[in-house]
Amino acid sequence: MEKRKRMSLDMSAEQYDLLEKASRDAGTTNGRYILFLIQQFLDLPDSVRHSLFKFCASRAQEAVSMAKESSGFQQEEWKQSAASYRNLAFFFQKDEAFESAGSMHAIQLKNGTLLIPNNWLILDNADPKKCQYAGVVEVQNGDRYNIPHAVFFTNSKYGKDYSKDFIRSITDLCRKKIPTFADMEKDIVQPQRENGSYGPLLNAEKYLASPKIGFFNIPVEGDPVYFSVRNYEPPYGAIIRITK
Repeated sequence: MEKRKRMSLDMSAEQYDLLEKASRDAGTTNGRYILFLIQQFLDLPDSVRHSLFKFCASRAQEAVSMAKESSGFQQEEWKQSAASYRNLAFFFQKDEAFESAGSMHAIQLKNGTLLIPNNWLILDNADPKKCQYAGVVEVQNGDRYNIPHAVFFTNSKYGKDYSKDFIRSITDLCRKKIPTFADMEKDIVQPQRENGSYGPLLNAEKYLASPKIGFFNIPVEGDPVYFSVRNYEPPYGAIIRITK
């Protein structure tokens, strides 16, 4: 007799509704449908799995390219398609490097894996294998300076916890590694307000158009701070996946 094991699943009401609908449409029970998914997707021949990986990775890159050429609602649709194909590619990934699809790069952290776009700069401020988290420097309105997103490693989970000294050290690294960074800083316009810090902006047009440097944490997959929002998609697909 085949040895059997029992288990229970804890899922959200939304996830349960999805399972219930899929099971009903297939004319079977929830349990049998879960077993069907396991048999179909977790025991694939390597040749089939590799073909599915290549297809999804290719379509993810295609959707990213289409998003760059679109705007508004159409752009958001392409972004969502890219994220869905990217997640499927990661699911079917085994020994392949995802960057071969021309989109994402994986970096091993202390307790997980960081996934970022291939064209992001690594600042090398710390050994990633000794850090639990990562963040990124982004320059708003910085296109004309050709400044890439710059990744740093840290043990602080959220950007609000970055100290002034830490931000200063990351900024210094950006100046050293990005030739146009210092020139960009010279063009930053500080806000000028009437009647002190709470008055209306006197130089709103120049201030809003000027470069602005931001320091952002890269979200951890499943973190309720982000993923409690329905259909949340991490910007550019950058995410940290914790090893269980």
